[in-house]
Amino acid sequence: MGWRVGRGTEISVWEDHWIPGKEIDGWGHQTESEVKLLADLIDAENSEWKTELVEHTFTADITEKVLQIPLTKNPEADIQIWRGELSATI
Repeated sequence: MGWRVGRGTEISVWEDHWIPGKEIDGWGHQTESEVKLLADLIDAENSEWKTELVEHTFTADITEKVLQIPLTKNPEADIQIWRGELSATI
């Protein structure tokens, strides 16, 4: 499962899968980071990423992926989505 970013209030930066094409393993958990929820990285007033904070929080390759995630001007709730393969087998 993954997430479609809305307000970012339901998405854990370090525990949820929210970056398309990037698994959480391999980019580490920032235990001392003040960033906990994705909403911490979003300027809610302008519906933009807090670019400097994103750059400070992640490596360059992760930062690039994060900044490519579009944010809507009228954010709604975060939505969990299926990111797996479609299969007839249940």
